[in-house]
Amino acid sequence: MGTATTAPPVNLLRIEEQLSPAHLRLAGTYIEHLHWRECIQRYDRPHTLFYLDQPHWQTEGHGVEFAWSEYEAMAQVLRQLQGRAILSINDHPDVRR
Repeated sequence: MGTATTAPPVNLLRIEEQLSPAHLRLAGTYIEHLHWRECIQRYDRPHTLFYLDQPHWQTEGHGVEFAWSEYEAMAQVLRQLQGRAILSINDHPDVRR
């Protein structure tokens, strides 16, 4: 546990002890595999925090189509959000505009 880039070998005798903090921290977390808009519509409340990690603009490797119109729609939805959001996006001149 921690931020090391290498992990010690798993000790199966202590695995419950090692996983317990992660279990407690994530106990109230929901992870969905929905279209981003459907997820926000379903869960947007004043106490909700969304983490959006869409494909970055003009990059390759995600294997997911994400048109510019999706970024524009996401910006509009986030402007009206009841809750809060963290958006992972690349620093690109188009995105800044």
